[in-house]
Amino acid sequence: MLRIVIAISIISVLTVPRSFAEAFSENSKWGEIKAASYSATLYKNGQYKIDVEGLMKFNASFIQRWEFFQSFPEIKLLKASLLTNKKDVSISVFFDYFWNDGQVKEQLDFSPYSITASYSYTPCQKKNVSMFTCLFKATAPVNAEGLKLTGMQRHDELSGALDQIGKWRNITAGMKMISIGGAGDYVVNLIAVDRAWLNIWAWPLIGISNNGNYPKWDNVIYKNGEEYKVKYVISIVEKIEKLAKHPSVTFTDTNKE
Repeated sequence: MLRIVIAISIISVLTVPRSFAEAFSENSKWGEIKAASYSATLYKNGQYKIDVEGLMKFNASFIQRWEFFQSFPEIKLLKASLLTNKKDVSISVFFDYFWNDGQVKEQLDFSPYSITASYSYTPCQKKNVSMFTCLFKATAPVNAEGLKLTGMQRHDELSGALDQIGKWRNITAGMKMISIGGAGDYVVNLIAVDRAWLNIWAWPLIGISNNGNYPKWDNVIYKNGEEYKVKYVISIVEKIEKLAKHPSVTFTDTNKE
């Protein structure tokens, strides 16, 4: 019996994920995520930057366009925590802070070939969320030449239909997903989850919003304590499948190197 108890104790230690929590109050870099298909820079304000080698780089943040941004001093009392899977195959990052008359809970899940991001905003007073957006701002390439886009419609009458966009046009709205390829070894798929939809405004800006059923915008006013949610997935696919070792995801704290 004692041997069984000892064995269970050892197994528990080996399978408990590694985690830690911190409190931040400024906008500098926190750490670097390294995965099989991308690298990501985490910032202490909850923003992050993605680099898909040979294809593109972009910053990701949660904003009220173009008035409230996800950065100090606009956000307050931020707490952050990080959880690493026991086999280094995924990392989850959590941010909890006060912003724009409400509380935000943010979760970023990093796996070897995808990133899932979810944001929950709970206002302390009645709030119009029609301008709330998960914003992607490309920083490379400098222009969109050479990139190819395919969109999947979300509109009631065209849901699921593919749109060969071909180039970046101003205000291409109401899509479930866009695929970006044409350079490098990867294709990036931006996927809006549940009732959210994706908009291409103009290079280099892309946004994901959730205001009810597109294009009605039938849920834009949230009461005190009512939760607003928006979620998306970034899927990164290799154009040519390669034989490789089991991929891992690692985190390096840039402040402790």
